[in-house]
Amino acid sequence: MKRRRFLKYMAGSSVVMGSSPFLLQKAYAANPDHFFVHVHANGAWDTTSLCDPKGDQVFYDEDQSRGPINLYKTSDIRRAGNITFAPYHSGVENPDGDIMGDFFNRHKNRLMVINGVDHGSNNHRDGGRIGRRGNASAGMPDFGALLASNYGQDLAMPLIGAAYTGGLTTVTSPDAITKMTALTQGNKVYNRGTLMPDDLFDQIQNFAANELEQRYYAEDQAQHLAAMDILKNSRANMDDLNRVISYLPTTPSSGLNGAMENIAAAFASGISAFASIGNGQFDHHDNLHQRFTESINTYLAGIDHLWSELERHGISDRTTVIMCSDFGRTPWMNNRAGKDHWAVGSWMLMGKGIRGNQVIGSTTKQLKANKLDPNTLEVDNDNGALITGAMVHQSLRELAGLRGSVLDNSFPLNSDFVDLLV
Repeated sequence: MKRRRFLKYMAGSSVVMGSSPFLLQKAYAANPDHFFVHVHANGAWDTTSLCDPKGDQVFYDEDQSRGPINLYKTSDIRRAGNITFAPYHSGVENPDGDIMGDFFNRHKNRLMVINGVDHGSNNHRDGGRIGRRGNASAGMPDFGALLASNYGQDLAMPLIGAAYTGGLTTVTSPDAITKMTALTQGNKVYNRGTLMPDDLFDQIQNFAANELEQRYYAEDQAQHLAAMDILKNSRANMDDLNRVISYLPTTPSSGLNGAMENIAAAFASGISAFASIGNGQFDHHDNLHQRFTESINTYLAGIDHLWSELERHGISDRTTVIMCSDFGRTPWMNNRAGKDHWAVGSWMLMGKGIRGNQVIGSTTKQLKANKLDPNTLEVDNDNGALITGAMVHQSLRELAGLRGSVLDNSFPLNSDFVDLLV
């Protein structure tokens, strides 16, 4: 096994992930100039409680009232620059503070909101696929897989997270990075300090390395040489693992924040450039207001933490973050204080290549998608077109330089190209 292949093997080995080994390629490559992180809000978020606020205006179904869309007042809708966003719902416990307000106010100048996206489905399987790949086809690889296949095959971890790859590339769980870095801590015992003084451990390591080197050059049996190659290369590749460790915080976080730290460290260290992860449970058919508050706080705090880590590593200006969900939720409450599925949703994009402080698309007071003029992106319900998940992904492919590529032609989105990001 070549030295450059060891990290890639370990990233996908059953020892670390419980899955089959990676295709073996380079362990380290020069940093790409564009990173992508896709964070999918699992289950379908309520956009009227986030970036398409409606307040307590009443929803009418064939002239019959179904009650207010939200529990907060329309007059309490908030604004950060050109972006309007919801307040927290009345009567909801929110011990975490105003995470939504902090998020929109901090990131407004790098954030684009796309409202009125017609996902064309309100079942989770298709909606999730459309969010992750722009198409409900079972055979369509996720966007992150296309990126990793086209640009990341020389990286140790072409794609971090969880994604359908269609066999194009390999994917590594963020947790695997934590487990792999433990391999470099040979003198550590979990919760019990060190096995021996560090200087003594280093002496033993150096002695073992010198002994291996001498035996390697004295050996003439092919099978023994092959085994020694594996051992030598595994030792050498600890440098690559140490490179990742050097970018991790002194005290790593857990949960979503920990995953974000691992992703940022992998990007900064040069072993990865693309991530696609899911977070939370936004399928709030009951007790929506309390549950959404908890879910969105975790989600937005995680995105905010990711951005802080990217800034700490000096690579935020090279990173695009994609935020979306399966679809939206109904503009009325059901009899369990929840909301059911609604095909119209919202996306948020931020970072490199994104025009900040912008809202593209809109919905009516009844949360129905408005059509847009494809040239001006202004509302044109007579002659315009609906924004679709495929249309958003066409724009993302254009941003990533994938449009017109072999992969783009092999996995067409079958949608007219309207550049929503221009």
